[in-house]
Amino acid sequence: STLNATDADALTLGNFLLAKFETPVPRVRTITLDSKFGGGANLPAMLGLQLLDLLTLNWQPIDGTTQPFAQASWVESIEHSIEQSEWVTTLGLSPSEGL
Repeated sequence: STLNATDADALTLGNFLLAKFETPVPRVRTITLDSKFGGGANLPAMLGLQLLDLLTLNWQPIDGTTQPFAQASWVESIEHSIEQSEWVTTLGLSPSEGL
């Protein structure tokens, strides 16, 4: 059995994939959360996330861009760094689009 029954099916699939992925899109691969921010306001998120959780990152650039950036992402890795006065969590992300 083959993935595509005909050459026309393969061409259609190839054209679809080309249209979808020909232009790179900005994406966030990691994000760092700090326990000092907002008096510990990030702690519930830092401690509550698990691998393969789906989260949405919303960010308004400060470079004058009027378009906010949003990305739905899967959590692929979680790394904690704990010091006496600070807890830092770094999340490895993978965009959920296209899956």
